[in-house]
Amino acid sequence: MIIIAGHNQFGNVLHLIAGPETEFFMDIHGAKITEVTAALQAFNADERVFMSFTRCKNENVTRHSLDASGITYQSSFSEAAAEESEPGQPESTSAMPEQPQPQQAKPGSGHKCTYCGNMKVLMAIPGFEICKECAQIELGLNQTARKQSNDDC
Repeated sequence: MIIIAGHNQFGNVLHLIAGPETEFFMDIHGAKITEVTAALQAFNADERVFMSFTRCKNENVTRHSLDASGITYQSSFSEAAAEESEPGQPESTSAMPEQPQPQQAKPGSGHKCTYCGNMKVLMAIPGFEICKECAQIELGLNQTARKQSNDDC
């Protein structure tokens, strides 16, 4: 998830941007919790705060675009955050220079999709070695399972 502290004519805007990486994480773990204290502290306390929730096709591409634009943001997925984060602690800082990149699997590198076993480009989701195709399949399977359980209610 990408968090951006913004402002418009109505007041402060907390922009939350989620892509397939966040969606996959939430399907596996049930929720994605990210501390937004730093973003809220950047706001003018005298103005109202709105939240904007947006989807993106790829969080890595979106972060690279934000880096190129010089926009300050916070990302919930970073290699440093995955190793160091504890509940209640910030997961990352704004505009981290080192963003996780999809891993290009090479023969003998041990980087292969744990779902299909093929040597492919893996998604940059800490703790998972999964290719984009398998992540989309898993998301589709989980959405189907959710729909069926909701129909049963």
